[in-house]
Amino acid sequence: GALLVQMLVSGVCGAIPMGGTIVYEFDSWGLLKQAVVHYVTYTAAFLLIGSLVGWVETPTEMALMAGIFLVGHCIIWFVMYARFKAATDELNELLQEAKQSA
Repeated sequence: GALLVQMLVSGVCGAIPMGGTIVYEFDSWGLLKQAVVHYVTYTAAFLLIGSLVGWVETPTEMALMAGIFLVGHCIIWFVMYARFKAATDELNELLQEAKQSA
């Protein structure tokens, strides 16, 4: 029984980040808002699951887990920001070239 529970919990833990990426589809939201909402839902879900199955039991462990997730999300945000900024700069450059040649 315990193995089955762990397998199911592992499956849910894999689905949470994938399901949470839907916030990045809301184009009306800025990248920062998307990242914060994803972080909060992702972290809350993992803390809840971790508490229920005994992976994290103390407030210190919970804070450590949330901190690790925060560092990871900050890295992801900076990478995405750099990627989107580069794409925007390239599009602006192409637009300027098109205006000059017209």
